[in-house]
Amino acid sequence: MALVDRRGLRLWPPLLALAVILPRMAFFGFLGGALPMPPRDQELYIRLAGRIAGGEGLSFSPDEAAAKYGRVPDNVVGQSWSGTEDLVFGMVPAGEPTAAVEPGYPVLLALAFALLGPASGGVFLLNTLFFLAGAFAVRLLAARRWGERPGNLAAFLWALYPPFVYYTAYAMTEAVHISLLAVVLALTDRAEGRPWWSAGAGAALGALCLVRATALLILPFLCGWILWRVWRGRGLRPALGRTLLMAGAFMAMMVPWMARNASALGKPVLMPTKGALNVWMRSNPEALEVEGIGLPGWVAESVSRRELLRYPDLPPRAGELARSDALGDRAMEFALANPLLMAWLVPVRLGAFMDPSPAGGAAGMAQLLLFGGLMLLGSAGLYLHRRTGTAQLMALCFVAYALVHSLAHGGVRYRLPVETVMIVGTALLASRLLWGNGREAS
Repeated sequence: MALVDRRGLRLWPPLLALAVILPRMAFFGFLGGALPMPPRDQELYIRLAGRIAGGEGLSFSPDEAAAKYGRVPDNVVGQSWSGTEDLVFGMVPAGEPTAAVEPGYPVLLALAFALLGPASGGVFLLNTLFFLAGAFAVRLLAARRWGERPGNLAAFLWALYPPFVYYTAYAMTEAVHISLLAVVLALTDRAEGRPWWSAGAGAALGALCLVRATALLILPFLCGWILWRVWRGRGLRPALGRTLLMAGAFMAMMVPWMARNASALGKPVLMPTKGALNVWMRSNPEALEVEGIGLPGWVAESVSRRELLRYPDLPPRAGELARSDALGDRAMEFALANPLLMAWLVPVRLGAFMDPSPAGGAAGMAQLLLFGGLMLLGSAGLYLHRRTGTAQLMALCFVAYALVHSLAHGGVRYRLPVETVMIVGTALLASRLLWGNGREAS
């Protein structure tokens, strides 16, 4: 498993690259070059990328706004954000610059379209390149602490993990999110060394935040880990310096986005404005029922301030930021007025986050075997190596994701990035069973 030939050449880099590329090419061929179903948010990102590639910037076209308005589902979820014909999501004026979503993936997809044209091959190429980076980051993460054999095994398992192969074909943020988080973990793990690793970790986390804003909520966890680890090994001053380096590099990545928003929208917005809509809508008991989350009677009877679940009455000329602020305020007021509902939703969403079989039939059974097995084996592997800082970092990251998403979303798609943690844990357990406790030189 060291993957070195008789001439001393390392074979693992080209083999790992092939392990990433070949199954994804096979899946792309199986799909016939089409994007997979269900469509999910793919149309949103493709249209935004097309607008950027066409020089319109991050914005929604009037035609798209009208089309979305005409396709609004006849339920509380659709009606809550349908707004009017010239507003996308009920808050974003058509044809004007927007900060409704993170800019990272639409910009990257626009670059891919510039190279290959607006074709599904651009999606495949972009996502595969990120998975290549992620596989090598996983190898770096595991091999640095535990040696070549665990590192190689973790990287190959990660490259071949079926859900990761599946999401390569989707024109959504999952592939970039999964891969960039692996890069963040690999760089953060090295923060005890040279200061530049801390800065690199912060920059990588900033890049991830521009793709998925959840990264902002993970920043305190990782900064806290660096502070604790470096303080233990080098003292308080270096610990504070590394922590500030990480936070500073993160914010440096945010500056262009915030400057653009200050110029285009009049305010240096950091988090996507659609986040306020999501939080407001996902606290609505009727919307929860549409998602398959039925409230028990004792929780439903406790719900108060239902008037906050009505779309705020704003002037027709109210802009995106005013609408986002109004929705955010209503979401916060409703949450504070309904602590019992919020307390009940947290474990329910945590259960959705950890659910090993979210779907029925063959897909549900496959997910049960894959993630259920990973959780058992990965948790055992991390426990056996619990005294190492790398294992502690990975466990912290998994817990941080679970906590963040149990407060707002839950669901398997939000867990995918930290399935990396369980893949590495599984490789550690397998390595111990196969080769014992010895560590090879990296």
